[in-house]
Parts: sequence; structure tokens; C-alpha cells
Amino acid sequence: MRLIKLLAPVLALALPLAAQPVRKTITVVAAASMRGALDEAKAAYEKTHSDIQIQASYGASGSLTAQIQQGAPADVFMSADLDFPGKLVQAGLVTSDGVVPYARGILVMWVRKDTGADPSAQGMKALLNPAVKHISIANPKLAPYGFAAVTAMEKAGLREALQPKVVLAENINQAAQYLYTNAAEAGFIALSLMDNQTLKDNGWVWPVPRDLYAPIVQGAVVLKRSQLPAESKQFLDFLVVGDGFKILQKYGFEKP
Repeated sequence: MRLIKLLAPVLALALPLAAQPVRKTITVVAAASMRGALDEAKAAYEKTHSDIQIQASYGASGSLTAQIQQGAPADVFMSADLDFPGKLVQAGLVTSDGVVPYARGILVMWVRKDTGADPSAQGMKALLNPAVKHISIANPKLAPYGFAAVTAMEKAGLREALQPKVVLAENINQAAQYLYTNAAEAGFIALSLMDNQTLKDNGWVWPVPRDLYAPIVQGAVVLKRSQLPAESKQFLDFLVVGDGFKILQKYGFEKP
């Protein structure tokens, strides 16, 4: 009888633990422009899918593509363009669904207010102001937003004049960090990263005219190496045609 009494509390604790559902982990690697939006979207998804947890990491689309080609574990890759995931399709690393366009990103130019270089009056020429000594952009070879920034400067006829001021960041999130840590007085970033309160308070934001850069259509793929292809596709559907896209819209993304 004494043994039964001792075991009873142990069994009472064990039963709730045994009742907990086993959670499947979907690993998502995504373009740095997706950080805030995807963090919120995955939290919303997990609330309605108690058996799923989303593990997300972020970087430059080109860098993530190279890591996947080298065997990095991932279920879903969300790029900031269509070209990088297209390379994975060509390499035979993607499921039959191919590249799924999930959003269109917007390029903006940010300038610190204390420079006096207000882009609402001068547009991109505000960057010629001597008070703007550093312009942060993501590495154009690895990050689609960085490539869009270079294209915009080129089409505006300012690339040569601005080149000495350009500071390359590894990805678009780092380009934004250079701005709110005062490492650069101006820069080109994704509108989706403008949820940072320091950027909102201390700088001007100028949407780069869309005729100065090609549309930033962002595409995603489910990888063949995924052990959860059906669950991964379901999460991607949530972002593309489900309630998840409403969250992406909050961060400035548009329909592709």
C-alpha cells in the first residue's frame, strides 16, 4: 500500500507529459528581408497547428542557396527573388511544385534626419549631400535588394558619384543594422524592415521609384531532402494564399 501511495504522484506527473503531442519541426531558411514578417507568421501558424513548430533562420539569398547546394538541412527555402531558388530547381533539389512566388518586396531609401538631406525634396540626389558619408546596401551578388539598389543608382545616373560612399553588408538585415547603429547615414533596405522604431524616429524614408529597378518578386521552394514535404507545403500555402499573407502585407509585402 505504501508503494502505491509513493507511485501515485509520479504517475500523476507522467500522464500529462505522455499526453503532450509530438511536435514536428519544419526548418525554414529565408531571405533576411523576411525576418520580422516570418517570425510573426510562424508564431501565428504554430498557434493553430499544435503538432508543428517552425524553425527559421535568415541570411542573404545567395549565401543560403550555396549552403543548400552544399547539403545544409532545410525543408523550405524562401528567397528574395526567383533566380536563386531557380538554381536549386536546375540542380534537381526541389519538389515537383517548383518555385512558388509568395510576395513582392519594395525597395526604400533611408536617410538620417540630422544630415539635412531630405529625399522628399531631392530624391536620390539627397545622397550627394556631404553629410552623407556612408550608404549601406546589401551585397548585390548575394542579396536581391542589394542588386536592386545598385540598379536604381545606375538608372538614376548616380552610381559612379555614390560608389565611394557605398558600404556593403552581408545581407539586407545587416544593411538596416548599419543604419540604426549609426554606422551609415543612409542606405537602401527592404520596406519590410521598417518596423524598427529607431529607423522610424531618426530618418526619412523614401520609396525608390519602381521604374528604377526590376520587380522584386520573391519565390520559395520545398526541398526534396525534406522529411516533411506535405507539412512544408501546407505552411507555404498558409503564407501564399492563407491568413499568413495578411501578416506579410503588414510588413509592406505585396502580391507577387
